[in-house]
Amino acid sequence: MRVALDAPAGAGLAALAAGAVRAAGEGVEVELFGPAETLRSELARAGAGGAPGLTVTDAPSASAADEDPAAACREKPESSLMRAAEAVAQKRCQALVTAASPASAAAASLWHLKRLRGVLRPALALPLRRAGRTTLLVDAGACLECKPWHLLQFALMGSMHARLVGGVSDPSVRLLAAGQGAQLGPELQRETVPLLKYAGVRFEGTISSEEVFRGLADVVVCDGLSGAALAGAARSLPALEFEMLSSDLSEKALSRLAGRLGGAALARAKSRARGLAAASAALLGVGGAVAVCAQPSDPEAAAEAIAAAGRLAESGLGAEIQKRLEDMKSGMEFAKTIE
Repeated sequence: MRVALDAPAGAGLAALAAGAVRAAGEGVEVELFGPAETLRSELARAGAGGAPGLTVTDAPSASAADEDPAAACREKPESSLMRAAEAVAQKRCQALVTAASPASAAAASLWHLKRLRGVLRPALALPLRRAGRTTLLVDAGACLECKPWHLLQFALMGSMHARLVGGVSDPSVRLLAAGQGAQLGPELQRETVPLLKYAGVRFEGTISSEEVFRGLADVVVCDGLSGAALAGAARSLPALEFEMLSSDLSEKALSRLAGRLGGAALARAKSRARGLAAASAALLGVGGAVAVCAQPSDPEAAAEAIAAAGRLAESGLGAEIQKRLEDMKSGMEFAKTIE
């Protein structure tokens, strides 16, 4: 398995390089795209030495965070993200990992990898781990203007991801309930629910944002704006919990026994602070395996994102999604002929 890693110049470059070294130690080949001299220096600092499986392709150009994603694709075809996506399109690599924004990752993927046949919009699928269960949040920020048919496809793609990648035999699907400030308003919800009831997935109705984190569904479908907000909460709230617990314990005059118990509580909280939102999210609906790293400043998270991209490529999910959508289209066309 060979993974293309978008590693542009910036604060996260050292961690991405260190993550690549860890992934290479697990047998994954990684081609890093970014400023070559800096990357080689960071790889050496991370202990790469002459480690096999690590190569660097010079791509010093990078898109700014505030640039329009589509314009960046046109104006900066030699950027690290575009070069990495191109490597996957050319079959030189089997998967892409980037720490770019969901919109930028989607734009570059659509530019080089295109949409899967039948897919209306790509969607970002972020695993949330809570209460002993993984909930796949779809969409977590790639599609900001959703219609009912988009959400139907998100449900189908998310259900298939949960089954083929997550190992859930019959995943339950729920729709994020309309809420104040969410794009998924009452009208969009009203139009989407009937589609999901007859989509061939195990649809179990709507779910509130509070219930999402209680592990009450395998797949939660929502518009990109709401999903991005939930993803942000998933990353920030556990860290806040850890800080509050740490502060509370340090301020009290604890006995030695209480200190030991507090230490155990801190360890669990620290683990939760990192583990609620997965290290990466899969971009569904494009013609290749693409993972967006959500924690690029953490070498372990970068290594996990690289491993997740490899698993996504090996799952055959893209081919299954395309087949399912083609079967659905054929069934709808047949139904029209006999009406």
